Amino acid sequence: MGDHQFVETRVVNLWIGMMLMSWTSATNCARLYNTSLSGSHAPPPDWSFEFKLKSDHVYNAFMILSLMEDAAIRQEQLVIPHTGLDKDRFKQAIQARNTRMRLYNQPEIHHYCRKYICFLSNGKTSGLEVVLKANLLLRQEGFCCCH
Repeated sequence: MGDHQFVETRVVNLWIGMMLMSWTSATNCARLYNTSLSGSHAPPPDWSFEFKLKSDHVYNAFMILSLMEDAAIRQEQLVIPHTGLDKDRFKQAIQARNTRMRLYNQPEIHHYCRKYICFLSNGKTSGLEVVLKANLLLRQEGFCCCH
């Protein structure tokens, strides 16, 4: 999650769960870790890093794990530059993932309603025509009538 900082995947998944399900902020995830999980452990005297987490560490861990899981699903390696600011280092990987999500990971894009409801004829158009037109309009607006 940083230059020389590591965290267990289970801890990152805990943070992700807290952020998604209980709306816990990254700052509070770090605070909970610092007060509850890190305990009274101190780094070795010659260690240049401390054991205190900050919200940036939590956000970085969330982003890195998400990108790693995305690469693993596609059976590819995540390749990130080793130098530069995190916002720049991960930008290309995030943009590529977002593009893939827009193009391929939204099954609703290719959804067509097969379910219909019979209406009584209004004298001008058949009930089936009314339903088919309504389904078309709902699909165009991003809604589905079969749920």
